[in-house]
Amino acid sequence: MSDPYHQNVGRYTTYRLFHSRLIIGPVLTPYLLGKGLNYTQILTLQGIAAVSVVVFEIPTGAVAD
Repeated sequence: MSDPYHQNVGRYTTYRLFHSRLIIGPVLTPYLLGKGLNYTQILTLQGIAAVSVVVFEIPTGAVAD
């Protein structure tokens, strides 16, 4: 039996590989549907993520300048 920590490291590495190439979007929706979420919940989560990027990245860029 494999250690769960090592499994998560492999999964995270795969996630980062696909996330940086923007492939995660088309894969994420069927995955979340399989987890029991509906389209409204998925789009709400993606909307919160998009707003979070704007809210947290713009001030960080302003401080860096």
